[in-house]
Amino acid sequence: GHGDFEEQQNKIQACIQNLGYKTEYWNYAEQFVSDIYPKCAGDIDCDLEESTKLMDSVGINSKAVLICVDKDGESLLEADYNKAKEVGVTGSPTLVINGAKASVSRTAEAYKQAICSAYENAPATCETELDSTGSTASGNC
Repeated sequence: GHGDFEEQQNKIQACIQNLGYKTEYWNYAEQFVSDIYPKCAGDIDCDLEESTKLMDSVGINSKAVLICVDKDGESLLEADYNKAKEVGVTGSPTLVINGAKASVSRTAEAYKQAICSAYENAPATCETELDSTGSTASGNC
């Protein structure tokens, strides 16, 4: 990825998911993107401090997560890497639906449509219209 900062956050998020914090993970991820990333991007110490506070505030046991990061973080990232390699992912973001890479624009609505189109009987939530303003890629992943 993009150095120690991103590797640390990838391990934190892998451990949150591995420890079974399903709902809490999405709350964490949303607030990480809106609050922590803009504040700490590239600063590994800031990321760790702010991520710990955020985990605790959304009901995630930060101590358990950080133990997991030290003990299992590397193997969890390796498993994710191997899974991505297996389905042909070579960059970020890549959306894989039912084993097939989907090529869509970077909007919430485009992602939702791609996911919902994979259902034979799409859930009612697929009727909800999402933001269709996109972002441009930055970097070289």
